[in-house]
Amino acid sequence: MFQLVLSGLALGCIYSLVALGYHVTFMTSRTLNFAQGSAMMLGAVTCLILVVDLAWPFPLAAMAAIKRALDPQNIMNPGKIVALS
Repeated sequence: MFQLVLSGLALGCIYSLVALGYHVTFMTSRTLNFAQGSAMMLGAVTCLILVVDLAWPFPLAAMAAIKRALDPQNIMNPGKIVALS
């Protein structure tokens, strides 16, 4: 039961961060920008590949995924996938 509550809290935190990102973007520019989801997905897939396929430790993979998701080159040109360096 504790694990279920903890998982629910973690998922709720993720949802609230995504909602906060949409809110801040809307309040500053008065436009809806749904491109944040692609950056989040890029980070999640990067982390998954690093942990599952390449057997990286999770904290290191999470930091690399965050770096890749927030890289301005990926945000400005999401169709171009650059290799991890």
